[in-house]
Amino acid sequence: MLFAGLPVGKLCWHPTQPVQALKGIRAADHFSDSCMQQMPNQFLPWTRPS
Repeated sequence: MLFAGLPVGKLCWHPTQPVQALKGIRAADHFSDSCMQQMPNQFLPWTRPS
């Protein structure tokens, strides 16, 4: 579900715009790209595993 227009092209670095209405029915038959997230790690970057 989109909550704002995509910040691409002339919209980059500008306030978000309302999302355009979807025409018809969107097929929910596959996953979209996932958000990049840091992998959980038990060690901080400056520590070494024992």
